[in-house]
Amino acid sequence: MAIEDYLITKGKNFPALWKTGKVSADAQIANLFQNPQSIFTVSHRMLGGTPKHTHDFYEFLYIFRGQVLNATATKMIYMSAGDFCIMNLASRHSLQEIDPDAIVVNICVRPTCFTAGTLHSLYTADNFLSQFLRGVGAEDYLYFPHTFSSNIQLVMAILQATQHNDFINQTRATADVMLLIADLISRHAYSFHGIDENTRKILHYIQAHAATTSLNDVAKQFNYNPTYLSRALKQNIGKSLPTLLTETRMTQAQTLLTTTDESVQNIAQTVGYASYSHFHRRFKAIFKQTPGEYRQKQRNIQQRNL
Repeated sequence: MAIEDYLITKGKNFPALWKTGKVSADAQIANLFQNPQSIFTVSHRMLGGTPKHTHDFYEFLYIFRGQVLNATATKMIYMSAGDFCIMNLASRHSLQEIDPDAIVVNICVRPTCFTAGTLHSLYTADNFLSQFLRGVGAEDYLYFPHTFSSNIQLVMAILQATQHNDFINQTRATADVMLLIADLISRHAYSFHGIDENTRKILHYIQAHAATTSLNDVAKQFNYNPTYLSRALKQNIGKSLPTLLTETRMTQAQTLLTTTDESVQNIAQTVGYASYSHFHRRFKAIFKQTPGEYRQKQRNIQQRNL
């Protein structure tokens, strides 16, 4: 099975694993992420989010699908498909749901990989990312928007290699992590920006009303001038409202195509497209396959896993 298919069909639903009581979120996280490998991966859906927690490893968060809010100790970071966020050792954060069908990939790297292992040369180098890993500076995360880091091939390769705990695959995973870090360093484009509480509310509103809302509707709902709102969203999350609406509608369409027998025409209308041909063109442009092809592929995957 392809890694993309594995993520969509096998991703953990973390909220079902959280337990209330005397066991702390940190202890539960430590149990969920318990793995003897130096580099390992965990993928999960975002239904319900995760509580605040820390890790004893470097966490490379990659958004495979959908939208997520990453709440660090100091800022709320809006992340969408293709974004990376590297969380430093002992950084406290939580993931909050915007899109329940979002899929998050965690690439987890033990400190020994940097302090004594193959990645030591990267750890001691004189660049912004190496300094970050060594704890130089006050920031506990580095955020790389997808416009700067679209390395899905490397992410997929790391996921594939970490499915096996043997020397060859761990060596491959280490080499791919090195390539990923080197690529991020070479781009030298990262951000510490966050979003405020009102922007968070706007994002949730867009998620809930994507099929029927517009820039003017959102501006009116939150008492903003439409031009100001559009500019503010672009500055705060790096995306315009039309882009946000398209991403949200397409993620919702993916879910409906996978989980219902509704016709593609009805799904197009449900997610906000009056014109089926417009929906068809946008879907194919984004996912490189038609809605019908996507649905059939997902059904084939589900049949193989029965």
